[in-house]
Amino acid sequence: MDQNPRKSMEVHNVTEDKVATSEPNSQGQKKIRRLKRTIYPGLNGNTIDGGASKSLTSWHPVQTLPADSIYILVLKISVTKFPVGDNSSHKIETEVQWRGPHGFLSAIDYPLLRFYGFMCFFYMVLAMGWMMVCIKYWKDLLRIQFWIGAVILVGMIEKAVFYEEYANMNETGRSIQGLLELAELTSCLKRTMAHVLIIIVSVGFGVVKPRLGATLNQVTAVGIIYFIFCSLEGLTRVSKQSTEAMKEKQIAKIPLALLEVIIAWWIFSSLVSTMRALRLRRNEVKLSLYRHFTNVLGIALTVAVCYMVWSLYLHIVQYCMKDWKELWVDTAFWHIFFCTILVVIMFLWRPSCNNQRYAFTPLLDDSEDENEDADDELFSNSQSGVYALVKQRGTSSDHQQHKSNKDEKLEDDLKWIENNIPSSLAEALIDEDDDKEQRELEMSKML
Repeated sequence: MDQNPRKSMEVHNVTEDKVATSEPNSQGQKKIRRLKRTIYPGLNGNTIDGGASKSLTSWHPVQTLPADSIYILVLKISVTKFPVGDNSSHKIETEVQWRGPHGFLSAIDYPLLRFYGFMCFFYMVLAMGWMMVCIKYWKDLLRIQFWIGAVILVGMIEKAVFYEEYANMNETGRSIQGLLELAELTSCLKRTMAHVLIIIVSVGFGVVKPRLGATLNQVTAVGIIYFIFCSLEGLTRVSKQSTEAMKEKQIAKIPLALLEVIIAWWIFSSLVSTMRALRLRRNEVKLSLYRHFTNVLGIALTVAVCYMVWSLYLHIVQYCMKDWKELWVDTAFWHIFFCTILVVIMFLWRPSCNNQRYAFTPLLDDSEDENEDADDELFSNSQSGVYALVKQRGTSSDHQQHKSNKDEKLEDDLKWIENNIPSSLAEALIDEDDDKEQRELEMSKML
């Protein structure tokens, strides 16, 4: 890796609107200066490439870097001719443009341009597919499925804003004022909605309980606090580019990380309570759904922790980072991570013809959310219901056992008659009774 250019950098004034002339240099050789084109101003305006087009075909670099690397540009300005007695101060403005073969984006940020373009297209496919399925089964839609559609829509807007920011930066070399901040706020809104979605799913809203009750206030408060902390962290990260702001960035991440831990604990504890209630009610369909959802969240949490440990090892432990071109993966990973969880939730709660089997049923899923102490009442009622069910099963079991004993006794009597009384004797007794009745009938006729 070359850290220094192979030849010294020479700066030439190419912005003077004069006729090209040949001037002798110190060695007596003639040097031709490149001049700005003034015939056609073009699309780029008054720039050193003459404004021929937006492409790089007319780009005239002062220095071509030999390899992809991290460079430091040092400008040294020295006065060769200074009039005697001139003590006035001078202001010098310098504009330096760094441009690669694909545009103004650096080698670290350029892969994110294609990544955001692909993710925007992927979210469009998800939105169209989800909308078509919802239209097909619109009569049986659940409230959770509307929330999933809103998360997909916000995610698509977020990726479109990020792609527009990076595309404009790559084409013009300048960022649109406020566009990057808007993209970060949209990303924070998407993350907040995703966390709220997972929380309301974990507490069993629409599946085990018809309404959230007092939990709604808690979910709303956590969502607002998470959006505030996430916005502070995101805006600090994109607006503070100086080295002195590193401490501010780290401080902004601390409350967000603590809130993430609290939300994770709340989600998994709610999932355990919901699955326990479904197990007591013997609702195997909903229990299987929540079991798969819990496994997905557990695997996702394990993957996230492993990746964070690996990322800290690469960025902190290692003295020299050789894979600096792969830094864009740190940003792309969390977008892919979130999108994967969203796709799994879409698959588990997809609209179908049997959509209502996951919905709350008052006769089967008797809600205990009528008061504020919903969870305690849930388990107390479930416990008393279990005791009554066990007692009823014991009574019915005794009744069935008594009935089976009577049936066995009757079968034993019939079996004894069949084994001990010959069939010929039984037939003779039947024939004798018939003859006796016939004789009595004839005698009555004679009299």
